[in-house]
Amino acid sequence: MQPGRWLPGDAIPAELTVANTGDTTADHVSGSAGRESGAYFLISDGWGDLQSADGASFAPGESRTYHLHGSVHTLDEGDPVVDFSAYVENATLATVPSSRRAPPTA
Repeated sequence: MQPGRWLPGDAIPAELTVANTGDTTADHVSGSAGRESGAYFLISDGWGDLQSADGASFAPGESRTYHLHGSVHTLDEGDPVVDFSAYVENATLATVPSSRRAPPTA
């Protein structure tokens, strides 16, 4: 996530890079973000084909970076810790390291 101080409702930029390190095409790839702790972090846009009905396809060795935007609506629960992942057929294809803490909020 981009460093900075954010207020509730601000668009907080985050990047997710998905890579196919295998030797076959990965089809029907979808993305998700799950809150591990802290404030609920809502992703409003940027998923692109990772949220389409058919998902995304990645050729062997292909990688793409998705530019996501999220926000928090309250600071009562503390700074959000979010896990971003990409999945194909119930297996994790690539994951940004777990417990990525969102930038401190004001």
